[in-house]
Amino acid sequence: MIYKIFFISNSLVRIDFSPIFKIDSDISTFQKNVCEFFPDMGLEPTITVFENIQENTKKFESVKPSIIWKFSNNEKDKLLTLSVNYLAIENFKYSNYEDFRSLVKTILKHFEESYEAPDITKFGLRYINHIVLDSGNPFEWGNYIKSFLTYTIDNFFEEKTDISRAMSQIQLQKEDYKIIFNFGLNNSEFPAKISRKEYILDFDCRTTDAPTKNIMEYLNTFHDKIETLFEMSIERGLREEMEKIDE
Repeated sequence: MIYKIFFISNSLVRIDFSPIFKIDSDISTFQKNVCEFFPDMGLEPTITVFENIQENTKKFESVKPSIIWKFSNNEKDKLLTLSVNYLAIENFKYSNYEDFRSLVKTILKHFEESYEAPDITKFGLRYINHIVLDSGNPFEWGNYIKSFLTYTIDNFFEEKTDISRAMSQIQLQKEDYKIIFNFGLNNSEFPAKISRKEYILDFDCRTTDAPTKNIMEYLNTFHDKIETLFEMSIERGLREEMEKIDE
């Protein structure tokens, strides 16, 4: 099934790699390659902590001045961040997976062309669904969210109007990756009491085994798993809000 409307407020891909110090001083080739998608560029001076492991297994940390390069599109709804040890692609206006995947694939291609194949240490995909409805009791989600995710709110507190935040977390450990699932009433007006009907479904897949498998294969795997978990989490009412279309 596909939807006309998404509640995805942020889709994020992040790749961590062994430090490439050339990034601090030479950004021109990469900037030229990605300017079609991210024409605006800025920089942010920062301090980066690097961990050095000596032969005697003792760990030492070194602190060095560094730069975080930030690229964005004209609408400011897509952001590309590059530092000496990570690259992140964020999309704040999600349309469909095919477009998002194509963007990630293109940026990774340009990155590898500019700095050669990086030594990847971590890879992650995260979807944050910020579900906001115009009306209704902010504590009643029975027609939208599965009851096993709202059980505490539905059954534990008698004085629901006193709640200012109610978030929960489940972590799943797969063979070669893990899933961090945060869900509940995050409350964008915190620390004020909850007054708006909004719910968070936040799925974060991560792996440290990225070098053993193609990044794009992991991206597909993570997307499919998150999509499955999302469908398991919602009820018919939310699908109607999203205007489900059967394929």
